[in-house]
Amino acid sequence: MPCALSLNLLPPVQGSEYRWLNNDRADIRVGKVRGKVDGNILLIYSIIIFPEYKGNNYARKTIRGF
Repeated sequence: MPCALSLNLLPPVQGSEYRWLNNDRADIRVGKVRGKVDGNILLIYSIIIFPEYKGNNYARKTIRGF
């Protein structure tokens, strides 16, 4: 099972100060990241790994990706 993850920043949602990133492994979405952009700084508020992918160190790999 490949372990390379990609983080893809989604377009802003009108009325929300938060931004979402899709956390993907190849063509499979394994989770999402919620953050807030402040200039060139991204503040991470939550990392969500979907239940079926827990236990594969995806949260740790996501943090290392930043």
